[in-house]
Amino acid sequence: MRRYFAQSDRRHGTITFESADGESVSGLAVAIISNCSPWTYLGNRPLRPTPGADFNGGLDVFGLTSLGLVSTLSSLALMTTQRGPRGRRVVALHDQNTFILRSSKPLPAQVDGDYIGEREAVTIDSVPNAIGVAY
Repeated sequence: MRRYFAQSDRRHGTITFESADGESVSGLAVAIISNCSPWTYLGNRPLRPTPGADFNGGLDVFGLTSLGLVSTLSSLALMTTQRGPRGRRVVALHDQNTFILRSSKPLPAQVDGDYIGEREAVTIDSVPNAIGVAY
C-alpha cells in the first residue's frame, strides 16, 4: 500500500511489453507475469490476474495501463473471480514465450516474490519442461 501511494504518477504507465515476434504494448503501469492460476492468495481467497495460465503453456501477462484507485481496486476484486480482471485498462496476453519489459525510468522488480532491485529492462523467457511438477 505504501508503494502504491508513494508512486508519483499512477495515471500513466511507463512500461512497454515487447515480444520476440514484434508485438508491442506500451503504457503499462504494472505487469504481472505468471505460469499458473491462481497466481497467489489473499488470505484464503485465490487471486487470478491470468486465469488461463497453466504450467503446460507459455507465460501469461496481466497489465494495467492506469493505477487509479477505483480501477485498481476493481481489478483486484475481479482477480478473485474465475474470469479474472477485464476492462479498458486491463492488458491480458496469453502463452508468451520470450519478451522484454522496458521502462523509461528504473522501476522496482520482483522475481517469485523476491525483490531484485530497480530495472529499466527485464528479459523474460519461458522454458517449457524446465522442472517437473507433481500434482
